[in-house]
Amino acid sequence: MSNARNKFIAGNWKMNGTLSSLSEIEVIKSLFGETTYDIVILPPATLLAEASKIVAGSKIKIGAQNCHQNISGAHTGEISVLMLKDIGINIVLLGHSERRTESMENNQLINLKAETSHNCKLTTIICVGETELERKNGNTKKTIEYQLLNSLPKTFTEDNTIIAYEPVWAIGTGKTATAEEIHTAHAILRNQIKKLKGTAVASKLRILYGGSVNKENSSEIFQIQGVDGALVGGASLLSADFSSIIKSISR
Repeated sequence: MSNARNKFIAGNWKMNGTLSSLSEIEVIKSLFGETTYDIVILPPATLLAEASKIVAGSKIKIGAQNCHQNISGAHTGEISVLMLKDIGINIVLLGHSERRTESMENNQLINLKAETSHNCKLTTIICVGETELERKNGNTKKTIEYQLLNSLPKTFTEDNTIIAYEPVWAIGTGKTATAEEIHTAHAILRNQIKKLKGTAVASKLRILYGGSVNKENSSEIFQIQGVDGALVGGASLLSADFSSIIKSISR
């Protein structure tokens, strides 16, 4: 089943990067511009337009880290999907745990953002994941099922949606879930997709792992059944590290 799903690697720069950082994207383009994998770089909003120009004509894509649920209006400091499309951005990351906690984004808001994105022909990467306390209390399954069911709009398909499982306790901590934990969580999520949209969609929709992915552990992670790629954080900031992760897909 997994062999039919093309590997997807996304590099989330978070609140990092200035104009000088664009050279890292140029390196990735030179190395993987004709790749058969799906590679997306998610720089901060200030770099989106320039980054989009750099990768033009290559297989590398640039995505946004967030968008607003409305397409325009009096929303100071926000960015709409129409603005993203205007500069060539067709992918957006939604529901990252840092936005869920720092910006108090809930499942309902993520759902609205995803629906708006889908209606405007953007692909969404929707994040779900449990906290360390939820994990210790044995509530991983309950938590990620609830997040998934309530964050996914009815507009989702295997073509416009990618799910990223990112256990909160593993993000930026250096901790990585075990192969068994990752496999189990991905199976739970795929089973929920099957219940929502059927076997055909569930067999094609890609599920990524995110949580301290680096060049040391990426090869093992990519070999786990049900893992279709990775949402990489800090290790995507430098092209040397990110390229090592991309190359590890085929190891």
